[in-house]
Amino acid sequence: MDGKHLFTYNYAVTYPPQGVDTVYKRSGFIHPLRTLEGEVLTNCSPSDHYHHFGLWYAWTKTTFEENEIDFWNLYKKQGTVRFRQFVEVQPDGFSAVLDHVVYPDSTKEKIAMTEQLKIRVGKPKQRGYYIDYHTTLRCATSAPVVLKATAMEAFVSVYAKVGMGRQPRCSHPKGSTVTMPMDHWPVGATFKRNPARTMPVS
Repeated sequence: MDGKHLFTYNYAVTYPPQGVDTVYKRSGFIHPLRTLEGEVLTNCSPSDHYHHFGLWYAWTKTTFEENEIDFWNLYKKQGTVRFRQFVEVQPDGFSAVLDHVVYPDSTKEKIAMTEQLKIRVGKPKQRGYYIDYHTTLRCATSAPVVLKATAMEAFVSVYAKVGMGRQPRCSHPKGSTVTMPMDHWPVGATFKRNPARTMPVS
């Protein structure tokens, strides 16, 4: 935006630091996410939360083929999310397809859901910028996927300190705000859900 590098989308697989179990690998996430002044807001695989990857999306409690699947906590080896391909790339954003995979890197590996991701960047009236993070999940097989009630659906790992976008499930918009001091002034990000979303996936 205006010649400034605001964020990087990591479509290649990113591995954890050397010596850490490679189960903590992931593709398809935003990091670093920067302010207009270039300061970094996000973190990637911090030592106390190797499964956190900047700005990303995963679901904690699901059921697929009568088995509980956790796409968030990678150490369980139940599920993960993988970038598949870009659909379009525009000056103000991009669209991509991601796969939500159960039992990754095993003989039982299978794609349970496909995600259509659309990212758009714009300018609000006030100072700053916004990212419209729009995602649609669809079943990849004839088997339904049940998304169970949970407060953690995804979101952000903040630089220097892990900060989660924790949002209670409800039918009206809820938001989470993360603010921290930087070199110039306090900066932050607000995460708001779309009230028009439908669930569960089935």
